[in-house]
Amino acid sequence: MPFESLNPDAKKFLRHKAVSVEEIGLQKGTDRFNKNQYQQNYEHIPGIREWRLNLTRLSQVYNLFLVAYLDKLYVYEPSHPNQELPERPSLILSPPRTTFAQYGYLDQECPHSINHLLVDFFGEQEVALIACDDGDVIGYYVNKIQAGIDRRLDAYSLNTIFGDEIHPFFMHNVRMSAWGLSVHSQARKIAVSSNTHEVTVISFGLVEPGSGDLYHSEDHKFVMTGYNNNLPTVAFCNTEDDPQGRILVSGEITGLIYLHELGTREKNEIMQIGFCLKTSPGNLRCDCTDQSAYPHSIWCVAFIGRHAFRRTAGYAPYKQGKPDFDKYWNGSLMKHCVPNSNSKYELKHVRGSFETEFLSSSSSSDNDGDDIGDDGSIYDDEALSDILSTHSTDHFHSSLNTMIHPWLINEHSSRTSREIYQSSKTFHFSRWPSLSPTEESDRIWGNIPCPLLIASKTDINLLQPEDDDGFVSPIITLEEPLNQKYDLGNPVEARPSFTQASVNRMSLFHVIDELGALIVGSPNGRVAVFSLLRTYDWEARPNGTYFMRLDWILPFACQEEDGTRPERKLLGLAASPLQGQLGRVRMEIRRRWRLMLYYADHSILSYEISLSD
Repeated sequence: MPFESLNPDAKKFLRHKAVSVEEIGLQKGTDRFNKNQYQQNYEHIPGIREWRLNLTRLSQVYNLFLVAYLDKLYVYEPSHPNQELPERPSLILSPPRTTFAQYGYLDQECPHSINHLLVDFFGEQEVALIACDDGDVIGYYVNKIQAGIDRRLDAYSLNTIFGDEIHPFFMHNVRMSAWGLSVHSQARKIAVSSNTHEVTVISFGLVEPGSGDLYHSEDHKFVMTGYNNNLPTVAFCNTEDDPQGRILVSGEITGLIYLHELGTREKNEIMQIGFCLKTSPGNLRCDCTDQSAYPHSIWCVAFIGRHAFRRTAGYAPYKQGKPDFDKYWNGSLMKHCVPNSNSKYELKHVRGSFETEFLSSSSSSDNDGDDIGDDGSIYDDEALSDILSTHSTDHFHSSLNTMIHPWLINEHSSRTSREIYQSSKTFHFSRWPSLSPTEESDRIWGNIPCPLLIASKTDINLLQPEDDDGFVSPIITLEEPLNQKYDLGNPVEARPSFTQASVNRMSLFHVIDELGALIVGSPNGRVAVFSLLRTYDWEARPNGTYFMRLDWILPFACQEEDGTRPERKLLGLAASPLQGQLGRVRMEIRRRWRLMLYYADHSILSYEISLSD
């Protein structure tokens, strides 16, 4: 591995203020459920639906793990320290249907099946929101869920495992399959994006001052229309940078990103961003293959508060005290400098318990080239190792700083870095004030209150806010950080569905503000853990530059090699403080967090995340 070839100075440089991630638990689905029942797909095992967004969440206040099975919400209490789940949940919620709910968009058999689960603070209350395939959006207070579990601890309780007495505080229907969910805690707003090609924004008020109870009415709802296609993601700027909840961003499967000013209820900006084969800036269409699969679909948009970015040593080249930046920094090589990570994965078990998880090997094929990965990039291990293994500190700081980490490829990159990494795609960024595309702007996007994360099927981008003096840093971008080349064995009898190119979509994410950590996952089973950092002050750049550094890729290489990586799709990721450290913290403290990855065979990988400094 390239990272293992680094000299001590290089390792220290690359891991400066790195987030610490340690494996703490593996729970196989066959261990959690009775093996005989599991092998027979016994009805006691909850059913699952794939091709959804995040279906698992952890409460930040209580030791509760929520997972969406079909149209039910199961609530478990993980055990410490391995975070294992019992076979039997503590509570099962059956979200009611609104009178407007009719047919499913993806699921005619179970139209009320859940597409997305979100747990967040709404005012002073923690809430759980679900978006359903029939267009229903349902909200529960998490403290009411915990109270229902506590009631069942009474030996004389007549309550069953089904929490029918726990009623939602919010029910609404958006007419067709609901997907994107976002809340603004302080302004008490909920945004929902759907397959109606609309975004619905609902504002809440308090029943009376000082009351924790909320209400809403049709007078406090408005619908934003005029989009081109389905909208899987939407986000408020739920930070101190926008306390009124006036800014909203949404992403479309066509690759368009919309920025809204809710005061005018109009789309202020429309953007396209990412690596693409197109040759004409601003052109909505491109030459990338498989257009029917929407190769540039946007699966995650999120504003990240400035306070979440920790200051660290500056990495960018600068001149006379002021940065000398290009339009974008390409950190695509970072995935080859991550410790305990494999760029190639050899499948351990082609066949498994759920035969429906597998597709014919003829439905998709790998590139036969040995040095061409599924990520579409070509990299030369020998050339990369030559640079990484140098023992010259001067050479390291002069070459690695500008070539290897963190932003390696731009129009001023050295010849050596171009030899190490090449891509058939070109980075594009376009923005325009209306639906009629114009030429690519000379000015990188500013006028956003804080950094904006945009994740598509394969790429991750971070847009910078504008400085007081009007200076805007470059876009931070990584091409295909989670893609991996697969060794399916010889002969190839079957190809697991998690290895299909269509599964690649970075649709799972969580931000841990107090640790300065960003977690992004894909149904292909892999998860990236980034440190959120910003450079030290420059004379003419007091805010520095916000960026993300790829610190870890999960599961670890050692887990892949010893066969503990589940060879199934990843259905959800969930993060919260460890038991004993739960609660909404209003002071600057750094707790230890848990991250739980939930796979389609009901296996769970758990990790502890903390800061090492």
